[in-house]
Amino acid sequence: MKTALIFGLMQQDIGYIKSSLDDGCSPVDSTWRIVFFSSSSPKIGLRPSAIPSVLREASKHSNAHVFGFYAPSSATEKSEISLCVRRFFRFRWLDNSLISVVRSRDLDAFHEGMRSAFVEEQFWEEQIKPTATSSPALIPESSFATRAFADLWTRVESYGDLGSLKGVPDLIHRFTAEILKQVDDDKAWVDDRELVFSFRGARHAVAPFPRNWKYSYEIPDGFHYDVKHRNGKGFKIKSMDSDYRSFPAGAHANVDPHGEIRD
Repeated sequence: MKTALIFGLMQQDIGYIKSSLDDGCSPVDSTWRIVFFSSSSPKIGLRPSAIPSVLREASKHSNAHVFGFYAPSSATEKSEISLCVRRFFRFRWLDNSLISVVRSRDLDAFHEGMRSAFVEEQFWEEQIKPTATSSPALIPESSFATRAFADLWTRVESYGDLGSLKGVPDLIHRFTAEILKQVDDDKAWVDDRELVFSFRGARHAVAPFPRNWKYSYEIPDGFHYDVKHRNGKGFKIKSMDSDYRSFPAGAHANVDPHGEIRD
């Protein structure tokens, strides 16, 4: 079952919406479960202080989709929250105009407004979400150089345009066709610098929470990429914190799906 976690509403608004759900009105089918979390402050909106709670709650579900209503006065906080959550779990902001619809008691209009978001999320769950360690979406964007597919991760994280979202599966298919190459006795991802990202090696060093999640996919314990130069040359690689690490000829780096370089 897929779970929609909706953050940032006031408790009174949640009460109105839950009453309508109990009466049989819902923007989704029975394959979805909707869970509401009230704002952690006296005002509406998800705030940075709630990020740890959001991540913990999302980790309780194998198919979590996180929705947030934002605090209108802080664009900086909105960007911070989005960055901190979307790397680990499927995340989208909801239109705050839906709040006034709830308060006018026009809950049919609220559900209709939510329905388009759930149509996108259903598509994302079925066609885009990573389901195995071989998914291109798990490759660390910060570490992997590709001009032709530089927008892959942005497109995977996108929402608000169903037509654009429907183009992502084809993008993933083309990425796989062009970037997955035979290297020695196995297939691996090879970037523009001839760096090889092997995803079938031995697993070790368990990632701490929340780095054991990416795009609502729980990464298997110890999974990482063994990165080396295809021709055995020395190389530099960019980590998730934007620092570069250098490796000598013949060496390899252990890099997790978020770009953390393990020693």
